[in-house]
Amino acid sequence: MTLCLRILALLATIFLLQHPAFGQLPVPEAEAVYGGNILAITGIKTSSTSSRIFVTTESANSAFFMDVTHSGANATFGDFQVVGALDTEAGFGSGIEQIDAHATSGHLFFIHQGFLYHTDPTSDVVHSVDGAGVESLLIKGDHLFYVKGAE
Repeated sequence: MTLCLRILALLATIFLLQHPAFGQLPVPEAEAVYGGNILAITGIKTSSTSSRIFVTTESANSAFFMDVTHSGANATFGDFQVVGALDTEAGFGSGIEQIDAHATSGHLFFIHQGFLYHTDPTSDVVHSVDGAGVESLLIKGDHLFYVKGAE
């Protein structure tokens, strides 16, 4: 049986080498693929005609934002951009558990491994808000609420 399979493989190889392919595949085109699922999504109103959407994903680039303009009948969506301080170099990865955004400052607040942080989406700096044990967060107006468990 093994001999038959080897002969069949040899014949198939000889056939493929002797006969040119009838169709040609185009050269692959690189796409911007970030991978993984969306873990969290939130948004804020940035003006009377625009909003900003934040998402976190299972990828090394852990957080993204996109601006949306809704001044006419149809909304115009910008491109997703990596939140500067949460890129592949930052090491947060898919460990961001919850997010919320503060409309006045435009900052993204997030919980990573029980620690509460915030960052400006175009900054390369993450600021610590509180240490271990943070379980949940909510921003309402200019107030940040969060639940911190026993340490």
